[in-house]
Parts: sequence; C-alpha cells; structure tokens
Amino acid sequence: MGIWWKVALVIAAPMSAAVAPCPAHENASVSPDPVAVVRAVLTAPDSNIDLARAKFAFDQVLDPTIDVRTYLEQIDQIVRTVQSMAGPGASEKLKLTKVRDYLYESGDWNDHRPYEYDMSDPLGRKPGNALLSNYLTTRHGNCVTMPLLYVILAQRLGLDATISVVPFHTFAKITLGTRTFNVEATSGGHVEGDDFYRRKTPMADAAVANGVYMKTLTRREAVAVLADALAAYLLEQKKPSQVLAVTELVLAAYPHDANALVEKGSAYGVMIDQQFREKYPRPMDIPSNLQEQYLALVDKNKQAFDQAEALGWRETEEPQYP
Repeated sequence: MGIWWKVALVIAAPMSAAVAPCPAHENASVSPDPVAVVRAVLTAPDSNIDLARAKFAFDQVLDPTIDVRTYLEQIDQIVRTVQSMAGPGASEKLKLTKVRDYLYESGDWNDHRPYEYDMSDPLGRKPGNALLSNYLTTRHGNCVTMPLLYVILAQRLGLDATISVVPFHTFAKITLGTRTFNVEATSGGHVEGDDFYRRKTPMADAAVANGVYMKTLTRREAVAVLADALAAYLLEQKKPSQVLAVTELVLAAYPHDANALVEKGSAYGVMIDQQFREKYPRPMDIPSNLQEQYLALVDKNKQAFDQAEALGWRETEEPQYP
C-alpha cells in the first residue's frame, strides 16, 4: 500500500471586520486562544462587525503586546483629519479622494510621511510585517495591510467599502451608487479593472464564477478571509487541531473560501506526518490496528483539496504587485 497525501502552505490574503466588544484585548500579556478569538469574531451579530477590531484581535494572537486602544485612537485621528480635508457636506467621491490623498500624497496632513509599499516584503511574510500596528507605525505596508487600512478608513467615513482577494493578494472594492470598482492600495490607491488582476495572477474562470476570487465580500466573509492568515500561521506552527477548528469557523461564514479548504487539507497532512510518517517510513509499515485511522486522515486530506479544486483553486506562482 502506498498512499500519498498533500500539503500546501498558502499565504492567505485577508479580510474585513469583527465585533465591537470584540476579544481584541487592549493590551494582553499572554497570547489569546486563537480558536476562541475567531469564534467570537465570526459569530458576532452583523451590526457588531468592525474591520479594525477584527484585525487587531487576530494580530494579538501573534503579538499580545499590541496596544489596541492606542492604535484605534490613531485610526480615529486619521479619520478626523480626512474629514477635515474633505470639508463639511463632502460627497462620497470627495471623501474617497481625500483618503487617497492622506495616505499617498506627502503633506501636512501626514507630517510629510506618506504610506508606502514595502518592496522588500510585498507579501508581508517577515515576522510582524503583516500586523496592522506595524503598518500604522512604520507606514511601510504590503498587500495585506495597505488595502486593509484603506478600507477601514473608508468604512469609518460611511463609505460602502470592503476587500476582495486573488491568489496571494488583497485589494479594496468600493461601491458608489450603483458602481462597484477596484482600488489598488499598493499602487497609490488607483482604480484598476478586473482584467488587471486577471493578467497579474492567473486564476481559473471557475474560481471567479464561484466567488473564490474577485468577489465583493460581505463583512462577515471579509473577516473569514482575515482569519485565513491566522490559520496559515497556525499551520506553520504545526498545530493542525487548531487549524481545523479555525477553518471550520471560517468555512461556516464563507463556504467558498478555497484558502481555508487548502489549509484544512494541509492540516490533515500535518497530522499524517506527525502521527504516521515520522514513525513509519512507508505506509505499508503502519501497524494493521492503525490502518483505519491512517486511511481516514488520508481521505480527509484528499477531500479538502478536491473541494478546493472543484471551486477552481489551483496552485499558482506568486505574482508581482503593484
């Protein structure tokens, strides 16, 4: 018997939202339980979903020293500055223009320190670089933190804003009236058509049709995408049980989240490694009384990847943005 299993480590492109009294502790000394955090965020009422609080709640699992209150106050101050720039009675279009000006144009409003794309780590893979607090502090961001802050500010200004994802990348989607368009936050906040992302990142038509990529995500779906990054982190930490618990919550909120299915399948692959492969060089060496357990894990591993591929997910090479 020679059955193989599949593991794919993915970079989850996140997110949008969480709870008002969310489990983002103002300053935690111990990392919160990631499953409890995700459950609290994803089971909150729609009216309590808040993008910034969700992101900080997830980020505190990685860095419990994050002072959430300080960073929320910083965001509130940015919003007040943008409101002042736009002036009273500003239209939605003008508000959006001033969000872009505040972030990307050098001026008194941002102390002549515009927010810039970190070309040394565009995917936010270095420790700490994917934290929203790091972007607010350094003003050097990536394809996770840059669209996230853009959408947070737009939402707090009363605009209809969310995020969307393609392989290895997140971007903003804005709706003004009956028109919904894409905003590339890693490239000066310029509007980009769907074809821009299709050219940058090959993706199956089925994945777009099934809402895996390019979808205008609801707030709950956006939070689920944010949690993908936490599941990916737990996968790197070789904590498959927690990955399975997180992805179950994510998929309940966003059933077509192919990244979560891949992370789920990979978690079963890690279980196979930990429980069998590290002990038995070949599948045929597994004792007969453990064969059923082994085959069940192999089947669950395959099912998760099959489900992701049925939605149109494919392993792809990392694109270059902007």
